[in-house]
Order: sequence, then C-alpha cells, then structure tokens
Amino acid sequence: MVLLLAESLEFTVRTGALRQPILRGIDLAVEAGTMTAIMGPSGSGKSTLLNCLAGLVRPTAGRLRFDGKDLVRASARELDRLRRADFGFVFQSYNLIEALNAEQNVLLPTLFTRLPLTRGDARQALAGVDLDGLERRYPDQLSGGQRQRVAIARAMAVRRKVLFADEPTGALDTDSGAAVMDDLARLPETGTAVLVVTHDPVVAAYASRVLFLRDGLVVDTVTGASARDLALRIASLRGAAA
Repeated sequence: MVLLLAESLEFTVRTGALRQPILRGIDLAVEAGTMTAIMGPSGSGKSTLLNCLAGLVRPTAGRLRFDGKDLVRASARELDRLRRADFGFVFQSYNLIEALNAEQNVLLPTLFTRLPLTRGDARQALAGVDLDGLERRYPDQLSGGQRQRVAIARAMAVRRKVLFADEPTGALDTDSGAAVMDDLARLPETGTAVLVVTHDPVVAAYASRVLFLRDGLVVDTVTGASARDLALRIASLRGAAA
C-alpha cells in the first residue's frame, strides 16, 4: 500500500529576483513496511526532499499526498497534527531534552497530543532498543548511540506510519551506528515505512531501495545492492558533479 506519493515535486529558493531550484521534479512512491535510503553528493537536495516529504518544508510545486491527504494544500495545523500522530523523526542531533530522563523523553509527545502512551509503554519501547534498566538516566549519562536509541524508542513507542531519519548514524561510531540501524531495520516489520537520508553506503545497504539524487533530480534507483556497490555508485555521482 502506497502511504506517501510525490509527483513532480519541486522546491525553489527565491532571493530577490534570483531563483535557485533545489528539487526539480521528484516522483516517489513510499509503501508501508519498506525502508528507502536517499543518497547523493552534498547539495543534491537529500535533506530538502526529506523535509518536504515530512511536511517540515512546503514544496513550491508538484503534488504530495499522504494516505490520500493533500499535503501541499494542508494547513499548518493539519501538518502539525500529522507530524504528531503519524510521522516519527530521528535526527543526527538526537533532539532529546537534557532535563528529562530517558523514560520522560520517550513520553515527551504526550505533552503535546493525546497519545495513549503510558510509562509501561515507554519502558517497553526502551527495552525494544536494548535500553532496559536505563530509564532513569539523563542524556548526559548516556553514550551517543544510547541517546540515538532513546530517540528511536520515542518514535517506536506509538506506532508511526512513516519514520524519517536524517543521517541517524552520522555522529556515532561503527558499532553504535550498526546497533541503531538494526533498530530502524526492524520497524518495517511492523508496517512502518522508513525513509533514511545518509552519506554512508553501509547504512544505505540496510534499505530495500536506494534513491540517488544529483542536482535535485532522482538519477538512479537500485535495489538489493551491497555497501560496496553503493559506494561505487555514489563515487561516480560525485565525480560527475565535480
């Protein structure tokens, strides 16, 4: 089932009379229970595409629908409600509240919406990412990998239809990054669609599909590729962009 559908999606930055196209006609269908990675050279539009798909940035042209809803014409309140109820987010910077412990950070969304989430649910979500027993620890008492897994537990505590991850392992060492990706890779088994922006071919190899962007366009789509194959492909794109 297609959850998220983008057609001819564009995003242009305007500065006075100057127009700089960032996305130039993206077509993309995201199905439930899949993981899609987005790769490309710096400046190719990866994060902008993710932000448009997540409703954080409004496209300047094209169509974008989630579960039948028109996100281009949706009001700010409708988009906010969608991000609270159906979309989850994992960013490189963790986005945890330093004054709250791990359990409280998982419960944070309940402060803004009426989610049916209890302390037991939060502890179960933390146990699901191997943080059982660390519920009372504050972010400064956790490693970078553990903090990122708290963010994943927060997204997992209430099942989200789509989870958006922007460089989720960018600040982590190899072992911590692998543990985080193992957690994210389990989400499609529950029906959640996962979209990951990454520069790391090892991370992208977890995905069932990898999109390559260059200059705001999807220039290639591959499935079932190894990390080595993905590294060679992204190197060729960087060479072409040089």
